[in-house]
Amino acid sequence: MQNIIKLKISDGDKIIFEKQFLINEAMITISDDFVLNILRPFNINKDSIKHCYFTFGLNNTFVDIKDYSLTNQIYIEGFFNQPSHIAFLRCRDTKLHIVNQNIEKMQIDGYSMLVAECKIGKIEFGLNKLAEILRNDQNINVTEIHIDSIDIRHSVIDEISLSASCDNINIQESEVKILRLGNMFGISRAISHINIWRNCLINSIELACPVNVMKMSESTINFILSKAQCKINSLDIKQVALNNAYDFNLNSFNGFNVHSWLLISKSAASSKDIELLAQANYNISDLYMKEKPWNIKIPMLFFKATTGYGYKPFRIIWFSLIVLLIFCGIFSLMDIHNSCQLKTDILFDIFQERIIYSLNSFAGISGNQNLKVECAFTLLENILGVVAFAMFVNALYVKYKAS
Repeated sequence: MQNIIKLKISDGDKIIFEKQFLINEAMITISDDFVLNILRPFNINKDSIKHCYFTFGLNNTFVDIKDYSLTNQIYIEGFFNQPSHIAFLRCRDTKLHIVNQNIEKMQIDGYSMLVAECKIGKIEFGLNKLAEILRNDQNINVTEIHIDSIDIRHSVIDEISLSASCDNINIQESEVKILRLGNMFGISRAISHINIWRNCLINSIELACPVNVMKMSESTINFILSKAQCKINSLDIKQVALNNAYDFNLNSFNGFNVHSWLLISKSAASSKDIELLAQANYNISDLYMKEKPWNIKIPMLFFKATTGYGYKPFRIIWFSLIVLLIFCGIFSLMDIHNSCQLKTDILFDIFQERIIYSLNSFAGISGNQNLKVECAFTLLENILGVVAFAMFVNALYVKYKAS
């Protein structure tokens, strides 16, 4: 099978050159000289070139894009009736727009890249520049290894590895097996914005760099892993089936919301860290409560005060002491009201008797009451005692069931 290439040149308003030709070589180098040599017989001045379009019908070919400066971007697309297979594509210092290509491996050191309707084995961003700096024993400057934007749409990719800083990563309606972002050779890369949305299917995400804003929505992610130097400033997760998370902790985030605590909770559950799991779920419940109306917020405030939503079970001790003292005071006031003497020793005897009575009432073993009002308060304290006991048992179960 021969390699077929179509080249189209636009001056910004219309196509001024279009030609299809065959290439027998297994390696194609796209540069200024390559394009100008094709255009020279047609007297097309390089200043009139505004857009450059390539249509590829290739068979197991190596495509090398370097020393190209004629346009800001190179467009690569496929023939509608002929499949194209690129064994290796390498690009440096050029913006790429690739549609409908089958590529085994890509090494991108350009400014930006858009991939749509492609099937790709592996993409490496920034690796060549990093290797070149290390070979020359130079100090690594993060700004030298930088990608403006990575845009992936309607594509299937086995692995993406980013070892450059990046302003924007957008992945939509695509399937990615492994997404590795960040650290290499101990040097951390910063990512300004990540957006994974519209029915993406990602098997694993490895985060090893600072991320300013990370958004995930309407997608399925098998697991997400926090590695060294991972630090997320803002996280937003909506309608995402996130199965597992690993190694996220309090140091993984600059600010906390429901979504960051969710990752911490899943990580703690994976590592069976009971205390961290309890802390995460407590904060999730607390933040969830603030968004609810008063008819739901009031019962949740009661749960928070008594057992910390089930994750601070020993708060029930303070709740029980307060209930005992309140009802002891009520029963003591009733006795004082019916007593003719208010001496100190008599008041002390009343308090001592009534604290024992309140304790029995809280435990549900109080005796007969002479007053209907006293009976009503005794019944109410007994109900609170039963509820407190049930909540305490449930809180212990919820907190320690994962151990």
